[in-house]
Amino acid sequence: IIMISEECKPLYEKFHEKFHVKGNWFYEFFCMFRTFWLMSFLRSLDCYRDVPLTFRMVGTIFTNFNGSVLADGTLLRLGITGYDYIVIFAGVLLMLAVSIFNEHGNIREALSRRNAVLRYGAVWLLFFAIIIFGAYGIGYDASQFIYNQF
Repeated sequence: IIMISEECKPLYEKFHEKFHVKGNWFYEFFCMFRTFWLMSFLRSLDCYRDVPLTFRMVGTIFTNFNGSVLADGTLLRLGITGYDYIVIFAGVLLMLAVSIFNEHGNIREALSRRNAVLRYGAVWLLFFAIIIFGAYGIGYDASQFIYNQF
């Protein structure tokens, strides 16, 4: 996908020049949406045993869509615990904070200009966040690892 994108870069530049969409909020949203779906599809290739099954399962997103599950409480019965919601919320907040900070400069460069105590404190904080919020806690099952089948 990256190679195809790099080869098509001249076409993208011509498109941007002709339609003046670069910087347009709608086009930026479209690019994020497109990337999300493309990466989700590519990651689904790792979840199923073969490519035809992957295409069938991805196809069910469009052919077997049931919007009522968004409101009837089905999502609450997926086995997601309060702890999982806390992890999701903390992760979203962290990504939002990093995204906002990156609007004003590179977070790595800003951290590298700080004193050693703050730098290493941030590294240790991130390390312990991974340990605490990681998937290797209670209930971790190595056989459920996504690449176990390979």
